[in-house]
Amino acid sequence: MEPEENRTGRRWNLPLILLLILAATALFSAGTGRRTGSGIANTESKNAEQAANVGNEADDSSLRSDAEAVNSYGDIYWMPPESGAGEASVPKEEVAQTVKTAEPETEKTIRVKICASDYEEALHDRIQITSSGTYSLQWSGGEEVYPGDQILTIDPEDDRLKNGKMTVAAENGLQLVNVHRECGYPVYPGSIEIWPEDGRLAVINKVDLEEYLKLVVPGEMLLSYGTEALKVQAICARNYAWNKLSGAGADPVCGANVDDSVNYQVYNNQERGEAADQAVEETRGQVLTYQGEVIDTYYFSVSCGTTTDLSIWQENPADTPYYPASALNASRESLDLSEESAFRGFIDWYQDSYDAGSDFYRWKIVLSVPEITASVSDYLEKHSMEPVGTITDLEVTKRGGGGIIEELSVTGSEGRTVLYRQSAVREALGNAEMVIALPDGRTVTNWKMLPSAFFYMEEQRDGDVLIGYILHGGGYGHGVGMSQSGAYGLIREGKTYEEALAYFYPGTELISLIY
Repeated sequence: MEPEENRTGRRWNLPLILLLILAATALFSAGTGRRTGSGIANTESKNAEQAANVGNEADDSSLRSDAEAVNSYGDIYWMPPESGAGEASVPKEEVAQTVKTAEPETEKTIRVKICASDYEEALHDRIQITSSGTYSLQWSGGEEVYPGDQILTIDPEDDRLKNGKMTVAAENGLQLVNVHRECGYPVYPGSIEIWPEDGRLAVINKVDLEEYLKLVVPGEMLLSYGTEALKVQAICARNYAWNKLSGAGADPVCGANVDDSVNYQVYNNQERGEAADQAVEETRGQVLTYQGEVIDTYYFSVSCGTTTDLSIWQENPADTPYYPASALNASRESLDLSEESAFRGFIDWYQDSYDAGSDFYRWKIVLSVPEITASVSDYLEKHSMEPVGTITDLEVTKRGGGGIIEELSVTGSEGRTVLYRQSAVREALGNAEMVIALPDGRTVTNWKMLPSAFFYMEEQRDGDVLIGYILHGGGYGHGVGMSQSGAYGLIREGKTYEEALAYFYPGTELISLIY
C-alpha cells in the first residue's frame, strides 16, 4: 500500500469517445462497484504545527497489514454457518451481467520491487538466484547462460553492474534463494532486474499483471473462502494495481510501480493456489469504474457491522459515494453512531451483520495506565511531538461515519494532545504486549496496532485513581469499502461476485479491459 499518495489514488481516465461508444452499446449499467492516514495535534503550538504535517501523511500500510496479520493467524477466520444474516438487498436487475469492454492505455506488465528477507529492508546486500531450468543473465555489453539449479551470486561490487542493471530470465521462473517469505523461498514469474542503488542492490520483478495477481490474492484472502469470494478479491487487487502502473512510487530509480510488502499489496508471500488462479483467470481484465475512472477499491478484513467513509482520510464523502458509511446487513441502512451512548449500544448488542460470528467482529483489550503512557510517548516521539507525561484521561471527542473514532483527546500530567484519524489512534494506543481477547475465549498477541478504531473505553479505577481502560471494540481494519469476511458471508448466501461488488461498491460499473 502507498504511503505517500492521497487516498483517492490516481485514476485512469477513459477517452470521451470511448465513453460515448460504451453508452451506446451497453446493455445496462450496474450498481457495483481501500487504507489509512495518521494525524495528531497538540494544544501546544509546536505539536499543532507538527500535527498538520503528520495528518497529511497517507499511511497505506494498514490495508495490507489488515489482511496479512489476519492471514498470519489463519485459524481465527470465521467460517460462517449455513444460515446467515439474511439476503443482501441487491436487486438482480441492478447487477452487471454483461461486462463492458474498454481499450487500455497502459501495458499489462507491472514492476514489483522485491524487499529483503521477511520484508526487513527494501535493499539487498547480496542476491543469490537460480532456476529449475536454464536461465540467462544479461547486462550492458554481455550475456551468460546458466544451467538449472546453479546458484548465481551477485554483489554490489560486481563489475557487470558498472553500466547499470542486470536482467535475469528463465522460462521456469526464478528463485531468490536468500530472500525468505512466509511460504519459504518462492519462485518468481517473469524476469528479475538487479540494480545498483546506494551501495546495495535493488531487485525488480517485471511480471505480467495477471500473473502478479495470482500471487497477490492468496496473501489477501484465505483460499478456503472459495473461488467466487476470491474473484471479488482479485478484482479489488487488480483495480489497485492498475492505478499504480503509470507511476514509480516504490522506487523512482528503478521504475518500480509497487513493492511486495504491506506498503502496497503483499506479493508471493503465501503458497499459490488453484482457487486463486481460477479467480484471476475467470475475471481477467475486469475492473470497477465510477464515471469512467478505475477506482481504488479499498478493503479490509472484518467489519464491526458497519463501514465508514473517506472522511477518515480527510476527503469529502460526497466525491466517493461508492464508499458509504452503512450497516453490512440486508438493508445497508445508515446508522447514526456519532453519540457515545449509541455506539456503546451498537458494540454491545448489534448482531445483524454478514460479519457477525467472525472472531474479530467483537474484541476486548485491557490496557493499564503505564502501558498507555509508554505507547503514547513512543508515538509522540516518533512524530517529533511534545510529550504529555503520565496518562490521566482519554476521551473520544469525535466519531465519524459508522462510529469510527476520528478524534481522541489524550491528557497527561504534562499536557494534552488530540489524536486525529483512525490509524493514529490505533498506533498510539497499541503495543506488542497487549492481549486481544476474542469472543470464544481465545487470545491474540504480538500486534503493534489496535485491530480497529471502532471501540469505546471503560475506565478502570482503584478508588479515585485511574489504573487503566478496557477497550470494547469490533472489526479489524480501517472500515472503508469491502469487508473480506463480509464478502465471504454474502457468497455463502448464494450471491455472485458481481452481486458482492455491487453491494460493497454501490454505483460503480464492472468493465473488462482489453490487454
